[in-house]
Amino acid sequence: MDKNNLKAEYKKIYKKIQIIFNKYDLINIKSDYSDEYNYEISKILARLNNIKSLNDIHELIIEEFSKSFSINKSEFHNNEIVKNISKEIWKAWQESNLNKEKP
Repeated sequence: MDKNNLKAEYKKIYKKIQIIFNKYDLINIKSDYSDEYNYEISKILARLNNIKSLNDIHELIIEEFSKSFSINKSEFHNNEIVKNISKEIWKAWQESNLNKEKP
């Protein structure tokens, strides 16, 4: 994949993840701005190439949000919102042209 296509693919997956986080609003920010979770999205996106499963994404989200918002990880583990976010990001990643594991 050439550089321009790679940039375009990263923009697409970034936007998809941004929409997912804003839809669920995990931390209850309730903002009119779409960039509230951009820092966490960037951190997650940078590590997606190392993700091998839905559980890996789930753990990554928990790790990044607990660091960013100083919340104990245990508060996220059985959280239905985190599970839903994880499923949607996993699906978006599987559909992405950036996914190295894609057949």
